[in-house]
Amino acid sequence: MIRELQNDRWGEFSHHLKEAFKIERLDDGIPKKIVVAENVLNCLEEWLDLVFSKYQVLGGQIFEVLVEIIRSLRNCTSNFKTQKYIIENTNILRVMDNIFSNIVGVEPNNICLKVLLQFLINLSSSNKEATKAVFEIFFDKIKMCLSSNICEYESSALIYNFSLSVTITDTELINQIFDIYDSNSTNEFVIFFLERNVSSTHFWSVFTQFKMENKITTLEILKYMQLRKKAHNLPETGLELLTSSFLESVNIIFEMKLTEQNNMKIYELSLILEIISSLSSDENYRQKLQSNKDILINSGVILINIHRLGKVCNNCFTPVQKLSEFKVNSKLKEIATFGFKADLVRLIGNLCWKNRELQNLARTAELIPVILDCCNMDARNPFIMQWAILAVRNLCENNQENQKLIAGLYQEGTVSSEILNEMGLTLHSDGENQLKVVSLDSLKI
Repeated sequence: MIRELQNDRWGEFSHHLKEAFKIERLDDGIPKKIVVAENVLNCLEEWLDLVFSKYQVLGGQIFEVLVEIIRSLRNCTSNFKTQKYIIENTNILRVMDNIFSNIVGVEPNNICLKVLLQFLINLSSSNKEATKAVFEIFFDKIKMCLSSNICEYESSALIYNFSLSVTITDTELINQIFDIYDSNSTNEFVIFFLERNVSSTHFWSVFTQFKMENKITTLEILKYMQLRKKAHNLPETGLELLTSSFLESVNIIFEMKLTEQNNMKIYELSLILEIISSLSSDENYRQKLQSNKDILINSGVILINIHRLGKVCNNCFTPVQKLSEFKVNSKLKEIATFGFKADLVRLIGNLCWKNRELQNLARTAELIPVILDCCNMDARNPFIMQWAILAVRNLCENNQENQKLIAGLYQEGTVSSEILNEMGLTLHSDGENQLKVVSLDSLKI
């Protein structure tokens, strides 16, 4: 084959190369791995160097041959032995670096650049040393590709491979990845990168440097992983950061105009609260959250005040108890504070679980009557009644003072329920502290 190169018989050489490194598939469709001897790798290195030198002189005449050599290398570098040999015993990466620099500015997204990146992806797969070698030479180039929308898919895959072996805290790059995610959420490598890094201490160490939109995207991904019960491990740094953000952002709720407009800061706080309230039901995080009394205090302050606000006038905290608003496509879900009150009740209840100090603190902060008053359905806060009942249970467990407080409450009447009224029903007291659901017609004189 070397004679074909020396005699400029490019077509014959390219054809022989295709046949020699053609990928075949097993019966189940899985591609067979190509394992080559070291002398074959040496030949490929020699051919790559030679053809690239000729390409710099002749240009496009032998472009396809250059692509075919890189493709051949790509097809045989998915095994550890070959990866190790290329890194330790050849100059293939140096030549690839020169090729990259030569072709990227001439014709972005050309097939040669795409195949070259695919070679780097295979070379850096499941091999930490190879990944580090590729990272050192190509990181800045791949970052440039992402920022310029050049071979976006392959560049994203390489960044993901890098993140498996190398700590990435470059906020400019991370923000670029967020931009790709927002514009093309079907790029699985961007999704893999973000979902994996949610569990990284280093990722959370630069979280405060993210743009607001990217902070929200991070929180939405974390929320999605919780809802889907995907394996994740929020590091202590992340938990502390979310907790601090929650405690520092309390005033945002009271500074906002009482409208139902979607405000990014309110939405961020709402996501943080939803995540923390979910984590509070996990024994791996609950103890840490219970050790910070300020979380319960601030949650209680917010709950008491938004409960009062909801009764003063019609605003985003006013309970909605119409059956028509419980539809799946209700516009209430588009409001930043959707579910906010229910998450507060959930968080308070979970924090008080088997914790005498916080149970007593909730009582002295006069939270129990407010939580009892939340035992109504509210389209703005799905399952708030269930979370309120669970919270009361946790507040009263092995706590006689809290039990006595609730036992000492007396009935002042029944609460009008729009939901029951729409169904032609209402609550009725028989005068002996017994409540019954009766039809409205039966009460008419």
